[in-house]
Amino acid sequence: MDNNQLRSLPESFGNLRNLEELWMANNQLQTLPETFGQLTQLEQLCLSNNKLSTLSESFGNFDNLERLWLDDNQLSSLPETLGNLTRLDSLYLDHNLLSALPKSFRNLANLETLTLYKNPSLSNPESVPILLQILIKNPLILRNVQVVLQRVQDKSSLIVTFLIQEGKNLLDVTLLRLFELVKLDEVSSVQLQALRPLLLAILLASPTSSKVRLQAKQALKRLEDKDIK
Repeated sequence: MDNNQLRSLPESFGNLRNLEELWMANNQLQTLPETFGQLTQLEQLCLSNNKLSTLSESFGNFDNLERLWLDDNQLSSLPETLGNLTRLDSLYLDHNLLSALPKSFRNLANLETLTLYKNPSLSNPESVPILLQILIKNPLILRNVQVVLQRVQDKSSLIVTFLIQEGKNLLDVTLLRLFELVKLDEVSSVQLQALRPLLLAILLASPTSSKVRLQAKQALKRLEDKDIK
């Protein structure tokens, strides 16, 4: 059903309960029928390049979903139930109007690919720790670490403050994961330099453990050595 001019779907669409794949990219859909959440056998769902501005809470019913394309829409928010999609390994959210991410995102333990480019309103500092928590649980998503690093610059102290409020252990674990990024050869020097403000903020955050503070100093030294080279 890709590449049509579909503006809506009938309520009866929800009766197609055995669908495992649904491709509806490049249409004109602004809303989805209430019955859409009945398609619980879906494993792949592509809604790229439509005009969707909201998603129903019933999206949380797609507990078999592995890949979800929502890029190139007009989404300003996401339902909290999206965190129920624990089998999801790929989520594409480029080119939307997102201003924040639901806290339930931290439940997406199998996520390997997450794209958030071209969401100019995604400046809420609370979104960054949520992304960092995804990194903790999903080492493979380090390939897309720039998603996090783009948010790090100029928000370092806010991030550290938020993590401290969430709990000292979470702060330490999150930061230790960040230090691993400094050691990865596939992370570009530009991305590494985006870590510098965060590392400096860590050194000023008294609740961090001595181990974390030591690793922050070592990471900064490593960045300086890269600058020399």
